[in-house]
Amino acid sequence: MGASPALPPPPPPNLKVEKEEAATASSKAVVAAAAAHRPISTAHEVRGIYAHEDEAFEYLRKGWPKFETKAECMAFVRSHCRANPGSNPERPHMTQMITTLVNWEQVEKYLLGARREYDERWPARPAAAKIPDSLSENLWVSEDDAAASLVDGEIRKRLELPMHRRLTPFSVESTLRYLFEHMRCGIYVMLRRNKVAMFVPFVNENFQNNWGDRLRVEDDLETRTYYERKRSEVGGRVEHALASRSSWWANGNIMCNEHSSKGEPAEKSQLWGDRFVASLRDVLDAACSERVLPDCEFFVNKRDYPQLKYHVFEDQQQEPQPVEPYGFLVDADDRDPEADATLPRPHRSTSLAPVVSFYCSDRFSDIPWPPSEDWEAAIGTIMPPSFDHEIRDDGEIELDAEPRDLFTDAKFRQFDCAWDDKVETAFFRGTATGGGVTVLDNQRLAIASLSHEWKTAAARANGPAGLRERRAARAGREKLLDAALTGWNRRDKKLGAKPMTYIRPHDFLFEAGRDNFVPIFQQSRYKYLIYVEGHCAACRYGFMMRLGSVILKVESRCVADKIWFFPLLRPFVDHIPVRADLSDLADKIRWCRANDAKCQKIARNAKTLWDTYVSKRGLLDYVQLVVSRVAERFEYPRAPWLFDDDARTTAFEPLLPPKLANRDPASPCRDEGLCDRCADDLLREREAAEKENQRAAARLRRRDQRAPERPDLKRKAAAAGADHPEDSAGAATTDDAALRQRMMKARRNK
Repeated sequence: MGASPALPPPPPPNLKVEKEEAATASSKAVVAAAAAHRPISTAHEVRGIYAHEDEAFEYLRKGWPKFETKAECMAFVRSHCRANPGSNPERPHMTQMITTLVNWEQVEKYLLGARREYDERWPARPAAAKIPDSLSENLWVSEDDAAASLVDGEIRKRLELPMHRRLTPFSVESTLRYLFEHMRCGIYVMLRRNKVAMFVPFVNENFQNNWGDRLRVEDDLETRTYYERKRSEVGGRVEHALASRSSWWANGNIMCNEHSSKGEPAEKSQLWGDRFVASLRDVLDAACSERVLPDCEFFVNKRDYPQLKYHVFEDQQQEPQPVEPYGFLVDADDRDPEADATLPRPHRSTSLAPVVSFYCSDRFSDIPWPPSEDWEAAIGTIMPPSFDHEIRDDGEIELDAEPRDLFTDAKFRQFDCAWDDKVETAFFRGTATGGGVTVLDNQRLAIASLSHEWKTAAARANGPAGLRERRAARAGREKLLDAALTGWNRRDKKLGAKPMTYIRPHDFLFEAGRDNFVPIFQQSRYKYLIYVEGHCAACRYGFMMRLGSVILKVESRCVADKIWFFPLLRPFVDHIPVRADLSDLADKIRWCRANDAKCQKIARNAKTLWDTYVSKRGLLDYVQLVVSRVAERFEYPRAPWLFDDDARTTAFEPLLPPKLANRDPASPCRDEGLCDRCADDLLREREAAEKENQRAAARLRRRDQRAPERPDLKRKAAAAGADHPEDSAGAATTDDAALRQRMMKARRNK
């Protein structure tokens, strides 16, 4: 056989390629190290409040489960409630979907402690430079869409207030204290590396207000007498009001003074309902999954009233300042700036992290946020509403709330009704929510009263209203208005300077109750649907936009009158406006009847508006917009191991501190020299050593001052100095440290 051909010589080593490959391997190692992190130290004690990868419960590691049918959702909830009922490690009776912290000790351990751990794992990255790129396809920042820019303008206007202008970690801590101590509850949110790192509900079980001694109750009655009279007049269950009014709280104009409807004390009750929390967490998870969200922190308010109110001075010489958000509790009108009440001094912070709320106002800095109902409508699936439950005597689980299947495709098809098949009547159903208790200060009571009045007038033989109604009936026309209340809402209410009171059904000529109930899908059979608020804006507006009917929007009289997409609305384009006192309601209904084609177009415009801006794409874009605008205001301390070039890298690349193992701490950790962290460590070590030397000298001085100066020790010390003239010479020009050393030596020799 012939000789084998000679192999070509190996190519010379390409040092550049090898260096790049090593860098790539190092980068992969960094990513792997980030993925192989240790879980948050307290993750096994709680549920639903940390990043999904830290969850102890398997079903939460992929996000909150969703279901196609109500039966599937209920089966899941019952199964979970039987297997894993408890949600709070120190309160085994609490059964919320997501752990709710109940005292400051828990806040320090599970919120602030975990916050520090996440800050070490995922240091906040500078975001402002990256935001324009991440919003490039966001429909709310389109230069060609003037309506969408109004929504962005509302967000910016609030964040430009002095309290939000420059945000730091201290702003977050100040807001946490304010919400916990002054407002009683809230939800803290931390976003890191395009994921929800923390979503933590908290409520103060030991809440004490600063207005209880000033709260006015009807006829200045004692609490017990007030509730005895209330029950004798309106009936209902026994109310277990807390004895001390300093323990009461409020949700908008509705007074709250029971930890439990069964009279259980705080330590035995649920303290704060878990409604909406799964949907609120889910919308953030979805936004992180489908959009780019920068690092930031903020708070979510799921109550019916905003929480950060500010006062604007008329002379413009002073900047706007935070004031008491619930001024009505001290007899102030929250719509009147001159009546603003000051905040307690501990909460007059100059910098507060933003709070996002379902219902907002121009007098508050709360940023509008999509309510859970809008998110459920956008995704069309069913989510668990609550884990609150009771176990009956027969062992079966009775749920506090059933899942809502209103927005599934199958259910929504029941709302389809052709325009020509709809009834030409203005329709409203709802409960008597609102801060007022008369037709003059409660718009829902007013519209129910008006409907009853028109109905009664039509039945009378004489009178212009009756004649019009009879003529319409002879012509085959429906009645103008069908408005009724499905419940009286017996809660205690407080409005402005009026005392706390309640609705008395016997004051009205009409009835309220379940007899007036009309299934929601039947309401789409009316051409005109009336939107009238209670004690705040109503989240049903988005749902009404989809029904193919004209919305008659009654002008608001309440404080919290804004919802996140309201800046988009235009009168006579997507709705028909009605005066707050309802004085033009009849004329507006007749106009609608006379302009049927225009009304059909208005109904289509409302539905198009929902499809474009309120559906899933628009809603997630809005969440991204709010988070981005908030992140623009944050100034986080730069991660101490980063160089300037590192700070300009992508905001979502995992950057870990350099490894210190197998490296001389005194040597440079990079070619450029010591990084910021190592330089700071070295400086701190030197400062610590200097302080220790100072403390040692101080201890010696104190000991010498306490011990009597014995002559024999002094003589021996002097003799020692004679034996060592160089020491005594030095002592003449220095402090007494050398003398003390010789005295100590003399003591030892003795």
